[in-house]
Amino acid sequence: MPRHIALLAGSGRMVEIVQEAAERQGDTVSVFGLGPFAHLQGDEAGGNRDHSQEDQVGGFLDELEGRLRASGASHLLAIGGVRLSARDRRTANTWLKNGDGEELGDDNGPAILETLAGRAGLELLSAAELVPEALATAGLMAGKFQPAHSGQYRKALVAARAAGGLDLGQAVVCSGGRPIAVEGVEGTDGLIARVGGYVKQGIAGGDGSLLILAKALRPGQPHYFDMPAVGPNTVSGCANAFIDVIVLEAGGGLMIDRLEMLELADRLGVGVVGLTPE
Repeated sequence: MPRHIALLAGSGRMVEIVQEAAERQGDTVSVFGLGPFAHLQGDEAGGNRDHSQEDQVGGFLDELEGRLRASGASHLLAIGGVRLSARDRRTANTWLKNGDGEELGDDNGPAILETLAGRAGLELLSAAELVPEALATAGLMAGKFQPAHSGQYRKALVAARAAGGLDLGQAVVCSGGRPIAVEGVEGTDGLIARVGGYVKQGIAGGDGSLLILAKALRPGQPHYFDMPAVGPNTVSGCANAFIDVIVLEAGGGLMIDRLEMLELADRLGVGVVGLTPE
């Protein structure tokens, strides 16, 4: 049965992919921009965020709640780049508590979505339900599998999940199974560029150890919020930064333009591996 999906759109290519997939399946899609939460990352960045918008967060969420309720939508899906500043989090916490929500830590994105969906009477969807072909699968997806290094792949994935559990980013880079860099506020593209700088300075790589980028869901993270994603730009960045392998959580990571990404990885010699968490 066709659905009416309210699509909360951040930045990036995945928004277009998900919208097109929903419309191909016969769903109606109403797109809602994320206003003060929206941002651009990496190669798509067009300038600095206007911080004068931050005081508008509470009012924006109230308005969005009303627009969602009036839209007639049956489902709610959020996709695309979104970043919450420290002020955003404080304001969103106040908004959630005013709605009888619990006081939350920094990672209050899922609670915002759940509250919006609950008040507007919408069912939450994840992007993976619309584009399951974009999900990382278990095993080797690109490059050459190196059985001798399988333990390093596993350690990198464990490190990524641990970083998420500390409310850091979803990505880490490991050298020989040892974490050397964790994603911060700069995002995955910034992390990759930072590691490339380490390699050029001679403080990472060059000793025969694999450099591995791993991305994973935070422990307990719902699939409908901020699933880890990689794409062709990630592969290019890894090649430029001398990162050998990308490790993703099987079933818990999205690949933007999957075929293009994997073909590029094969061409550039960057391995792509999916692992199930233990």
